[in-house]
Amino acid sequence: MNINIRLRTDCHHLFENDKYTLLLNKNAEYLWFILVPNTEQEDLLDLDKSHRDELMDVCSKLSGYIKSNSTFTKTNFGAIGNVVSQMHLHIVGRSQNDPLFPAVVWGNTKTSKDYTTVQVESLRKDIEDLLK
Repeated sequence: MNINIRLRTDCHHLFENDKYTLLLNKNAEYLWFILVPNTEQEDLLDLDKSHRDELMDVCSKLSGYIKSNSTFTKTNFGAIGNVVSQMHLHIVGRSQNDPLFPAVVWGNTKTSKDYTTVQVESLRKDIEDLLK
């Protein structure tokens, strides 16, 4: 699947199958997944019900993973697409103690921390197990 250059630049590649690609935003301040469906549609609500439901199931699993494997107590979900028109869904861990709370994380670069290679590989393994 051809992923938008901005998404490829801002993210680590974690997982891919014939229906979607899962990315990890490079800012380790947040556990921030970006799900890129394999579709030409730009808007989530334009997908047929079965495809949309399947994507929501994946997002729900990722939200559960965030809450179970980090200090984040909730997840924010967004399918905005104002900057990158290729459909992509954000699943972001948030808590009252995070560096930007209560502001949005989209486009906010005030704070940033890099993942180590070991952290990315550990997340990749966890996510592969979760989504198989």
